Amino acid sequence: MKRIAPTVNPGQQPDRHRVFKAAQGALTVLALAVSGASVAMAAPMEAPTAQHAAVRKHYQIAAGPLAPALNQLAGATGVMLTFAPELTDKRQTQGLDGEYNRKEAFDLLLMGTGLRIVQLKDKSFVLRAEEQSRSALEVGPTLVNALGERPGVIRSSREVHAERQDLNSLVRSMPGTYTLHSRSQPGVSVNIRGLSGLGRVNTMIDGVTQTFRNNAGHGSGGPMAFVDPNLLAGVDVQRGAVDGAEGANTLGGTANFRTFDIDDIVKPDHRVGVRSTYRTGNNGYGNTRMLAAGARTRPEDSEGVYGIVAAASSSQTGEYKTSSGQENHYDTTKQSPRSGLLKVRLQPNDLHRLDLSGVQYRNEFYHNYPWELRNETYRAKYAYTPYNEWVNLTVNAYQNKTQLDYPPVEESTFIGRKTHDDAHGFDFTNLSRFNFGPVEASWSNGMRYYTDDFVADTPEKRGANPEGKQQTESLFSTLELDYDIYAMTLGMHYDGYKVSGHVPKCSILRECTGIGGGDVDITRREHSFNPRIGFAVKPYDWMQLYTSWSRTSRAPRVQEMFFEKVPMTADASDADGVGANPYLRQERSTNYEFGFNLSRAGLFSSNDYAQLKVNRFISKIDGYITPQSFDIVDDDGEYSAKANWVNWPEQVRMSGYEIEGRYDAGFVYANLSWTRATTKAPTTSGIELEDINSQPDRYWTLDLGTRWFDERVVLGARGEYSGPAEESWDWYETRKTQSTGVIWDLYGSWQVQQNVSLFFNVENVENKTYSYNASVDSIMSASLDRGTGRGRTTSFGVTFEY
Repeated sequence: MKRIAPTVNPGQQPDRHRVFKAAQGALTVLALAVSGASVAMAAPMEAPTAQHAAVRKHYQIAAGPLAPALNQLAGATGVMLTFAPELTDKRQTQGLDGEYNRKEAFDLLLMGTGLRIVQLKDKSFVLRAEEQSRSALEVGPTLVNALGERPGVIRSSREVHAERQDLNSLVRSMPGTYTLHSRSQPGVSVNIRGLSGLGRVNTMIDGVTQTFRNNAGHGSGGPMAFVDPNLLAGVDVQRGAVDGAEGANTLGGTANFRTFDIDDIVKPDHRVGVRSTYRTGNNGYGNTRMLAAGARTRPEDSEGVYGIVAAASSSQTGEYKTSSGQENHYDTTKQSPRSGLLKVRLQPNDLHRLDLSGVQYRNEFYHNYPWELRNETYRAKYAYTPYNEWVNLTVNAYQNKTQLDYPPVEESTFIGRKTHDDAHGFDFTNLSRFNFGPVEASWSNGMRYYTDDFVADTPEKRGANPEGKQQTESLFSTLELDYDIYAMTLGMHYDGYKVSGHVPKCSILRECTGIGGGDVDITRREHSFNPRIGFAVKPYDWMQLYTSWSRTSRAPRVQEMFFEKVPMTADASDADGVGANPYLRQERSTNYEFGFNLSRAGLFSSNDYAQLKVNRFISKIDGYITPQSFDIVDDDGEYSAKANWVNWPEQVRMSGYEIEGRYDAGFVYANLSWTRATTKAPTTSGIELEDINSQPDRYWTLDLGTRWFDERVVLGARGEYSGPAEESWDWYETRKTQSTGVIWDLYGSWQVQQNVSLFFNVENVENKTYSYNASVDSIMSASLDRGTGRGRTTSFGVTFEY
């Protein structure tokens, strides 16, 4: 991709220019350790006045690729427009043919693209994604994964590359974000700033919440996203208080796994597209196959846009060896996932657009028990976008279904278990934009309803997995105000929940006196008001300062409130109500964010770019829900133990620092993610029912690479470090794990010709001995020595695109 130097703003004040030069030295040093890719295109025109903006002119711009159309309109209107090519790549426009003022012309040209232009304080304009923040809240030319944020909602995004495919490492490469790692569990359990689990982190596939959890003990974790990396386009993470429907009943952030869309497969100038990837490797890697095909109408074919994409993927993996040559055939990594997706776009005109999608995942694997798992995610998204500053409506309806079977392939206590989780819901959001004199305003309002029903199809073998239903509803509103270099965000959620289920008869009646000894249906309801306020100032084009305060809440889940004491004896299927805690309250968190963003184009050369983001977060959680064990005396005077999920009586504090940076000069690039935090949750009894007890106290990822021969050849190295972590061990005791040390991978790709690319990856190139932190491998892999991480592994493959 050709990189064009951003045009220097001719209206820049001399005093600010001197301050910029004074700070350039600091940015130069920082750029050596940070990373990223950002490019800009500009149309150097005279800065328009308000009078110019109101003038109506006739514009005639042909339908087709968006980038040249934007350049043509920028020249015709006399504005200086800056944007990153990644934003317009694969996007089309219906064009213009009529008389409009400047705002109408840009709005109509961008209709249905998910993009908009924003005027900066120097009267120039920048192109931004709809979901991204406004002028004073971002830095520099904006990328899809830009570092600029609304204060209090810290975003990171990662694109999926064939040569760097490990999903756990991809998620861990974002600051403040970690995963529960298991060698035998393919599901991804996301931890954000020490918080994980349903409601603490809203984990999604294509915007649809994933709710399934299996209380099998031994650190099963949940909810987990069961998604095939071969079908992924990228992963988006929001840390902190989250606005809109995604932030409903969400304590600490969201993670969304985006699968292929039509525009990922069909190139901008094509009506059809095909992508096929084959990959194989040693050390248990096996092989993977993926085929995707799509079709889309072009503007000359019809008035609207119609498209479809379908993809299928399958893999075969085996048991890997550690660096010492050990294998674990009991808790094996042998798997055979099969996945598919189908998406349809119906856009008859600029006013209406309907997107339908379905993603399915199937797998057989062994994690403490043999699993047969099927996950289905469906979504319908409708957008109504009339040319009206008060109406921009989006409606979503979705369903997620997960089914788990323990097939009868061995003799064990819970073989034959069948459970399923059925979740569905809808949300709608309306976005209005208007002005109060010189103040630009954006006001988003909506509601969300969601229900999650967990069913034990074989009640006698459900073990500690209770049946029950959770219902959540939320009203939300976010007002963004933008004046000159200042911006303020005022947001709120009014969240409510209802959890209902059955408490079995209690074996020890005095443990359940408040509910009549058990055998009773219980329903609990609560509501909470969660406000957020954020403020940002951008005193210079290269600097953003921000701060925010917020409250968030999270409802107790069915598996916590109705957890059952299951005696581990021959009659293990007998449920016991003494494990339930129908008095659980919701968790409440008070959150603080403050930090700064720096950006610089032309740092060392005319076409390089550097960004650095430094963030400090503090969360104080009241009523933190955690599993605890208690000694009890039965009716015969014998001592026994029971486990309950309880609200921790003391406030739980989690805090830390996050750094994210990038530098890109075309020929070389670097990406840095660094986190140091204290995220220790209350100590459990060692029953390992919690998702992740804590993140490592520090961890970082550094990605360094070069591009050759017009960027057709890419060679890179990726280092990953994870410091010591606290994990439960024995009875209410914890232990510190060892750091992983720095684990290096090598990767590369070569575009042999326009439609064919080769790629390779060498994981753990030094063949170091290490164990994953925030992992259940130390429990599930007892037959191995302490070093349970994968030894040196080489994989390579080929991708065909048309």
